Amino acid sequence: MPGPRGWATDRPADARPRTGPPVRAVARRAARAGPRGARHARRRGRRGRRARVDGARRPRFAPSPAARRGSPLPPRARRRAHGPRPRCRRDADRTRRPRRTGRVRRTGRARRSRRARHGPRVGRSGRVTAVATDRARAESFRRTELASFLRRRREATRPEDVGLPAGGRRRTPGLRREEVAVLAHVGVSWYTWIEQGRELSVSPAVLEAIAGALRLTPPERRYLFELAGLGGPVDDHGDDDATGSASRLQALVDAVERRPAYGVDRYWNVLATNALARYVFGIEPGSNCLVDFFVDASTAGRFPLRDVVGPMLVAQLREQAARYAGDDGFTTIVRDLSAVSEDFRSLWDAHVVGVVPHVDLVYDHPSLGRLSFEPSVLTPFQGGDQRVFVYIPKAATSTADALARVV
Repeated sequence: MPGPRGWATDRPADARPRTGPPVRAVARRAARAGPRGARHARRRGRRGRRARVDGARRPRFAPSPAARRGSPLPPRARRRAHGPRPRCRRDADRTRRPRRTGRVRRTGRARRSRRARHGPRVGRSGRVTAVATDRARAESFRRTELASFLRRRREATRPEDVGLPAGGRRRTPGLRREEVAVLAHVGVSWYTWIEQGRELSVSPAVLEAIAGALRLTPPERRYLFELAGLGGPVDDHGDDDATGSASRLQALVDAVERRPAYGVDRYWNVLATNALARYVFGIEPGSNCLVDFFVDASTAGRFPLRDVVGPMLVAQLREQAARYAGDDGFTTIVRDLSAVSEDFRSLWDAHVVGVVPHVDLVYDHPSLGRLSFEPSVLTPFQGGDQRVFVYIPKAATSTADALARVV
């Protein structure tokens, strides 16, 4: 008696492979399901016709080597012992493939210890992916140092210094965290988190309030802002003793022999010059380099590379304005120069930044002729925003001989 449709009648019943419902039955159910079901049924039918050989339906690919050997193991144990089931005809003819175990994900202490032992990982492209690691390490160091600095300053501040009663016995020296939070007008939890070194975004106003509560000195305020990654405070004008600072700056530029040297502040106001700088460049203390260059046509005409000097001056003014954000002095000087100089206004509106200061300065002197210098910029210790420009004669030029005649 013939067997079911698609079965070979000369095979025993236990040797017949398992199959699903006939293709026509699948097609009828898919047609009732809609267009997508019909397409799926047609694909099923094509696969069924390709897989049908000698009137019997068999698997699409040959069985795995483990199945051919008749492994008596359960499916999970067989996969562990013989590998996964082959996915194509080529894999069916291969021997056992090694099992892919994957990389173990390290977390917590294990990951930190791995970084400490081996350093940053190297990406697939060959570049060391250490930028983010170094940035995170720097931020962690800043938070730790900021917490330690605030804790030491709080313990060194007595209640009598801030107008609070000493009270009874205290467990820790100095002020309590609650007292500092009240004096700085910030939350107790917020200040506690800062001292604990948590990852927070602290505004300059909060830092100013904390610095005032702890009675920090100007150098300590600058250090506090540096640790917080905010630069210097807005009202940081360097040394409080302006007269003493000016005298020290004048002594510094006078000590520079046979080289033009002068000192300026953040606004390019000339604070001190030596005799050779007054003779060569014609600048005096109290003048402004930006005003002389962009307003006085005779001064700007002595620079053959005016297109280089102008962007350099404006770029350095931009950097100083960004460093001392909120300083109204920059607003005043930019407004005044923009009103009288079209060149300055165009360079300022173009946001020119990153220009190297005074690269191979060339200057035409009325008596000495063309002079070439390699400028150097120095920052005096405890000078705040002061800078000293020293002009070194360029080699292989007659600049050094011309300056020697003046001296």
